[in-house]
Amino acid sequence: MIAADQWRAYNEAVDEIRRDAAEAVEREVSDWIAEEWDGDVASAREAAQRIMASQVAEHDRRAAALAAEWYDAQGREAGSRLDRAVTAVTYTKHDVDNLARYQATKLAVDTPDVAEFARMCGEFAANDAMRSLNGTILRNAKRDRAKGVRFARVTSGRNTCAFCLMLAGRGAVYHTRKTAGEFDHWHRHCTCKVVPCFSGNPHEVLVEGHDPAKIESRLKQVEAMTGTERGTREFSREVALRDPDWLLGDEVGTDYSLNPRENYGTLLTPGDYSPEGIVNRGNEWRDLWVHHALERAGIKPVVHGKQDIDMTINGEWWEVKSPDEPKSPPGPGNELSFIESNLRKASRQFKKRGLGSAHVVFSPKYRDGPPESDMLAEVRKRMKQHRISEVLYVKADGSILRLT
Repeated sequence: MIAADQWRAYNEAVDEIRRDAAEAVEREVSDWIAEEWDGDVASAREAAQRIMASQVAEHDRRAAALAAEWYDAQGREAGSRLDRAVTAVTYTKHDVDNLARYQATKLAVDTPDVAEFARMCGEFAANDAMRSLNGTILRNAKRDRAKGVRFARVTSGRNTCAFCLMLAGRGAVYHTRKTAGEFDHWHRHCTCKVVPCFSGNPHEVLVEGHDPAKIESRLKQVEAMTGTERGTREFSREVALRDPDWLLGDEVGTDYSLNPRENYGTLLTPGDYSPEGIVNRGNEWRDLWVHHALERAGIKPVVHGKQDIDMTINGEWWEVKSPDEPKSPPGPGNELSFIESNLRKASRQFKKRGLGSAHVVFSPKYRDGPPESDMLAEVRKRMKQHRISEVLYVKADGSILRLT
């Protein structure tokens, strides 16, 4: 197993190459445009092609050499007797020319976006270096297949997508035309790495903290909790809502660093979120149930103070609405009016802060009376009225229903 510190060192070395590639291309393209560009789009495109042809090839070679050296080191540590690893540089003039041609459209407007043009050229250089890095591992795994070598996809960073996780959850596979086609597919900003497996065990934990069985288990949980299916946009959105560490098998807890838990209240008995089970209650004591429900669903809230929207989830703002029982019973026909008033207030809170359409976590746990089906129908109706883009509805059993 590759220790966490070794894995970190490898990722840092890769990140350095990616960063160098992006910065070098972006800087040279920006300098050329500032010093020599006369406004002709074709000349800018050709200059970018020349610059990328040199820089992309150079950084692809660096990445491929790093991967080959790393492959050899992992093989030696595993006790495998293999030929020295070869490199696989993915740079092609065709890809560079196509990228420059496409991005040059940013210059063919009344106000050319020079900065974005240069940035996208740099991003291509960084991404191509990653392709050479992973392509090198794939090439050697193919060469050494007869000696029992497999390969796996291992996630890194916190921008993990559903597609990457599905491949990571499969564990180590042999190189075939099918697996190579599936695993050699990368989205923008993808930081996943191809890792060789020399033991022949498809279920081996190759990197500390990255157990494919745990990842697969989490994906099945997401399917079961949400009723979505892999390969669909809905499933990808549900995965993106979950905490990255939870997706790798860890447990998740609410982050109270910005607003201490004691400000909400204290549970007399763990798991008892009834009103009488919570003492020392703050104004938002009912949110404790919401925090618990989100945690169970693999969602990590970062709660904020009274001056802010209630929480962020993966950096996105969400307001919690958990209405209490009214002081006096609502009149006939007004049993659901509390839903409209709460969603209206949330929408205004977002608008006041310039945050666009509201995201709301809605929990009617402490509200007696209306059937849940009626409340869900009313929430959907009022979402349209008040331009609420999303609601995470906390059902009576604590499960989460996502409404859009």
